[in-house]
Amino acid sequence: MLKKIFILSILHVFVIFLYSQSAIERLQKDVIILSSDSFEGRLPFSRGDSLATNYILEEFHKQQLTLYNNTGKQEISFPHQRIILPSELIINETSYQFKRDFIPYSFSKNTKFESDAIFAGYGLFVRTKDSILINHFANADVKGRWVIMFDGKPDGFAVNPSQYKVFTKCSNARILGAKGVILVSNQNILPEQNTKDLFELPFPVINITHDVFIDICKLNNLDYEQLIQQINQKIFFEAIPLHCTIKANVQIKTLDGKSNNIIGITTGSDPKLKEEYIVAGAHFDHLGSTAIRYNSTFINEIHNGADDNASGVAGMLELMRLVQQMPTKRSIIWVAFAAEEKGL
Repeated sequence: MLKKIFILSILHVFVIFLYSQSAIERLQKDVIILSSDSFEGRLPFSRGDSLATNYILEEFHKQQLTLYNNTGKQEISFPHQRIILPSELIINETSYQFKRDFIPYSFSKNTKFESDAIFAGYGLFVRTKDSILINHFANADVKGRWVIMFDGKPDGFAVNPSQYKVFTKCSNARILGAKGVILVSNQNILPEQNTKDLFELPFPVINITHDVFIDICKLNNLDYEQLIQQINQKIFFEAIPLHCTIKANVQIKTLDGKSNNIIGITTGSDPKLKEEYIVAGAHFDHLGSTAIRYNSTFINEIHNGADDNASGVAGMLELMRLVQQMPTKRSIIWVAFAAEEKGL
């Protein structure tokens, strides 16, 4: 009898071991496929999003789940992209050309604004707990005005990169009460805008070329070269009021994208308890890819998202396979959620 028990115990351990190995292999397979380069980072409303949807649906089909709405798909929509439409910039009576002379940032507020302006150097404000290290807003009255500032930082200034980001400069201006920001590009080339960023600042933010800024200097009898020399040397820069009227009409539209939550149901075995539902889910989308510049070329860098969240989906799928083999009293709704990275 003891011998039989011993043999059965060994067999039991062996079965568990075999099942564990097969489960690990399935988990690895799910993660590897979902986070592969061919799935392109699973950005919502993209080819990779569709590939992931089809892969998860196929696993639902294999386990013979009851599919939501007979398709397993629950369509959802979400803000996907901000498109910069033709906008206007008028300084005094001169109109400037969209995308040649100026361009709004994709995170600019969709609005009209007209006011005079103040020039605040590089728009830097750097402080420690005890003292102010750099201040290009010295004695500046920016409330209700445009603030014009150069992009980047002066050569030779030891400044943490976070201190001269566009958002930091806009924040500095906003705290002082500015109603709009104009950044002067480092050359007569306007920067590419990342229209995938969905956030919006509470005022218009525009980038202009050097040539447009030189026009502003002429209108205000400012020597451009002398001004550049000043802001490249002064830690405390006295902001300069500008006697010109700047009018902008910024046109930005937010476009919606579509994807699908993927839903399957395991029906419970108990006549009464099957009307109670447990929901098990994981989001399957990720960040897609980013164009990274290496020397003079751009390379598409894929954000594969193995841990965020191919591993979560793999865990849900394996749990689903287990439950399908061992029916539960209550029903279970399995959901692969879409567009979590878009804020849903």
